[in-house]
Amino acid sequence: AVGTEIYQYDHNNHHNGKEELVLDWEWSKHLSRDWDRELVVATAVNFPSLKPQPESEQRPFKVSYFVQEEKAVQIALELENFLVQEAKLDIQIICSHSDHQEYNRNLDILPSSANKGMAMTFVREKLGIDVEKTVACGDSGNDIALFANRQEKGIIVANAKRELLDWHNNNPSGNRYLAKTSFADSIAEGLRYFNLL
Repeated sequence: AVGTEIYQYDHNNHHNGKEELVLDWEWSKHLSRDWDRELVVATAVNFPSLKPQPESEQRPFKVSYFVQEEKAVQIALELENFLVQEAKLDIQIICSHSDHQEYNRNLDILPSSANKGMAMTFVREKLGIDVEKTVACGDSGNDIALFANRQEKGIIVANAKRELLDWHNNNPSGNRYLAKTSFADSIAEGLRYFNLL
């Protein structure tokens, strides 16, 4: 859910012999500040070029749409301007590649304190995991937050979307590795590169 939800196993609650996954309420409480989902949805209705994504993609702290690439930047700017300046909400908008046949961009509206990078840091700190032993892996534009100005190591798979590859090439970092192989092989390759495997 683009970093808006963190789940953990409830070791005290079993269902059919399996531990239940429960939402981390601390993270949800953190995201709820200056967030008004209903107002975000009511505002986005004024942009007919936005097509709501299926209900399965909607979350309490994520409102998701499809949009055509040529309209994405302008709509994102106008939406963000209204929600931040007029409605005084603390939000961010993330655009990324979509495999939808007609709409080639995803547009996600989230609290500004939510993204994959912030969620990773929250989990790492909560579990007491050293930053040197934490590695993020990704393949699309909504993964940029895992790699931008991060202490954690990063691996970008060779088959990543163009938006992430372009960002990587424009923002070089020794803390990040662009693999030569694809999919899961990329992760093993990157872990070897960082001497973690």
